[in-house]
Amino acid sequence: MADGAGFSSAVDRALIVAALAHQYKLRKGTEIPYIMHPFHVGLILQRYGYPEEVVVAGFLHDVVEDMPFGDHALQERIAATFPGAELPTSVGLETFREAFLRFMNSQFGPAVVELVKLVTEPKNDGGPRKSWLERRQHQLEHLAGAAPGGAALKAADLLHNIRSVLRDLKRDGAPVMNRFNAEPADTLWWYETASRLAAERLQQSHGLAAEVLDAARELRETLEALGLAGKAGSRL
Repeated sequence: MADGAGFSSAVDRALIVAALAHQYKLRKGTEIPYIMHPFHVGLILQRYGYPEEVVVAGFLHDVVEDMPFGDHALQERIAATFPGAELPTSVGLETFREAFLRFMNSQFGPAVVELVKLVTEPKNDGGPRKSWLERRQHQLEHLAGAAPGGAALKAADLLHNIRSVLRDLKRDGAPVMNRFNAEPADTLWWYETASRLAAERLQQSHGLAAEVLDAARELRETLEALGLAGKAGSRL
C-alpha cells in the first residue's frame, strides 16, 4: 500500500530483499552489480503501468533462482533485517529455502510468489543440476500458459537482458557472447523464442510486446553482422 507521497512499503521490502540476495553477484562478464537487472525489470513494468504485485515480482524475480540459500552469513543478514519473520539461521540449503518461500508469501502475498516461480529456472533447489537446454525448455513450458502479468514479467526480464547484451556487443564486439553457457546461435534462439512467446501471451499490439520483439530483432541483426547467428546446435 502506497502512502500519500507514493511510497510503497512492499516495493521497499522487495528492494531490500533483492539487494541482500544479490549482494555479491555481478552481471556476467561485467563489474556491474547484479541488482541493476531486477531494478530495471521492475522499472520497465512500472513504466507500462502494471499493478504493484507485478512490479514487486519484477524486483524479486531472480531471488529464488539465484540466492545462495545455504550461505549462513546471508541467512543471518536476512533474519536480522526482518526479525519479525523468525527465519532460521545456520541451517541447510533446503531448510532455509523452504522457510524463505514462506517468508516471501507472508511479506508479499501468494500472487507475487507465483509470478516469481513462473520465471524461476530449476537450478537452485538442491536437486541435480539441469542442462542449459532443459532449463530453457522449462521456462518456455511455463511461459506458454502464463497469464498477462506473468508474460509481462518475462518480457521485461528478456527486454533488459537483450538490451544489456546489445549495449555490450556494440562496445566490445563478438567476445561478449563468450560469457554465455551456450553457443551464440543457441542464445539467439532462446531470446527470440521466449520473446515471441511472451509477446503472444501479451498480444503483439501491447507496447511491451512490441519493444521486446524489436530488441530480439536487433539482436539477430547484430549477431548476423558479426557472423554469429549461424545454425543453433545444442537443442537438435
